[in-house]
Amino acid sequence: MFDFFQANSARAAIVLNEFGGVDGIITMKDVLTFIFGQITGQVKGGDLYQRHDDNEYELPGDMKLIDFNNLTNFGIDDPRMTTIGGVLFRYLDRLPQVGDQAITAEGVMIRVLEMEAHRIVRVYVSLHTGELAKEAEDQQPELKV
Repeated sequence: MFDFFQANSARAAIVLNEFGGVDGIITMKDVLTFIFGQITGQVKGGDLYQRHDDNEYELPGDMKLIDFNNLTNFGIDDPRMTTIGGVLFRYLDRLPQVGDQAITAEGVMIRVLEMEAHRIVRVYVSLHTGELAKEAEDQQPELKV
């Protein structure tokens, strides 16, 4: 349908059934929604995080790593963990406390802002580049794999 709309400079088409009757109308927006999902000007889940700068975010600890990587260009890759809080927990290698922080291999600093029992509720994440990342990595304990 997308190719048909482009080739014919059309924005809508009538859908016919096998008997020649009209079943409905399909629009270019229907096709794009089918391909890309709901199209809006808002980011889904935008109320869950706060962006402080291009490289600084405050977000829930249970945010999926794939969603975090889509939100930012930090590129955290962890084969074992699925959440940003899980990544922090893995790098600390112990139960975290408010104020604990770790630097990932990608130079991303993650700090605990809020805890609820043993669950990381809120974290602060920032991307360290260049010398700042090297200094922070030198101060980090070795990650046990």
